[in-house]
Amino acid sequence: MGPDRRIAEYISANRGKLTREAITQQLLDAGYQQEAIDATWTALDTPDPDDKAGEGFWGRFWIYLIGLNVAALLLVSFATQMIPNATGIAAILGVILAIGAAIALGIVAVTRPTRLGRGTAIAIGGIVPLIFTFLIAGSCYALMSSFGPLPPPALSGTLTVKVDPPLDLEATGPAGCQRPPEGETYYNVYTQGPMNSSEGPVNVYVDVFPQTAGGDPVPNISISVGDPAQGSVVDYQSQAGGVESIALEPGSTATSGSLSFEGLLPAESFDEQGNPIGRPDADPISGTISWSCES
Repeated sequence: MGPDRRIAEYISANRGKLTREAITQQLLDAGYQQEAIDATWTALDTPDPDDKAGEGFWGRFWIYLIGLNVAALLLVSFATQMIPNATGIAAILGVILAIGAAIALGIVAVTRPTRLGRGTAIAIGGIVPLIFTFLIAGSCYALMSSFGPLPPPALSGTLTVKVDPPLDLEATGPAGCQRPPEGETYYNVYTQGPMNSSEGPVNVYVDVFPQTAGGDPVPNISISVGDPAQGSVVDYQSQAGGVESIALEPGSTATSGSLSFEGLLPAESFDEQGNPIGRPDADPISGTISWSCES
């Protein structure tokens, strides 16, 4: 004997108020057969397969998990200018997000979502990855935002330095040109390795930075002549309030420009052990520095 619709309606109407035994006894008293009552109880207690998440849960979950983390990676990377200015950091964020996704996957798998109801499985599968993604992406965004705008990658080019007599040297070599972040005006240009000259290896660093907010960029330069391995180096550096004169050519930018300097004084230099290797008694120098990098 199978389930009875009238018994099912009576059970559904009263199971929230009465115990199973009380409902069964009332049905027996009303003249229903025990077999019909038991069959109806069995039918009502058997979950509908359509109410379970089933194996189809995992396909939808993977799409959600991957899409959520890719969206977070792109959103944070573009919002903090990691793309295109710091793709290496963006790659690290991608790895961390992948680790978080793997942990979220493990947690969801432990709950055996295919055996849960649709609503419960969707809630677990949606909330757990969202928590991990939000914590990782949010923390990265806050950290990167605290550093301020990221500068774009440095450009490659060439730099030429000419020093007037009595030192009388000229050197040209590969250079890097570091452009400023959007909205900023500072930049720097530097040799990517020692340049050969008649006086030995030469390294040059140019830093252009406004001394006051909204002020005109002011150049500072450093020129190192000599080989530390041979124990003789002259390191010329501009100093705040120094007697040297440095003039930046109008229109100079991070990618192309030049400057002239006069009376640049030497500074004492030291090796890794702290021993003096510079020649602070050397004569001041004058000359020009020019650079050009591909934009």
